[in-house]
Amino acid sequence: MTSHSRHSVTATNSQRSPGPRRPSGPTRTKLPTTHTALTVPEVMAALRLSRFKVYDLIRSGELPSFRIGRARRIPADAVHAFMQHQIEEAA
Repeated sequence: MTSHSRHSVTATNSQRSPGPRRPSGPTRTKLPTTHTALTVPEVMAALRLSRFKVYDLIRSGELPSFRIGRARRIPADAVHAFMQHQIEEAA
């Protein structure tokens, strides 16, 4: 019978490879192209508006939305139509 000595090897911080670096500045959320219904935070990020303003647009009917249980969703097409309408009004 042979005896093997077991050594536990642990990596120190200097031996570990650094993971992917996160950007130090503010993160940007792009409008998801594969989603047909967006969350309020996704619309907020895409339009760079506050939560209050997005809900204000929903309440006024300028930005159509629907609810599934407690979850509010905004159709991506509605966001695109809203942006197009804003561009046409500004011209």
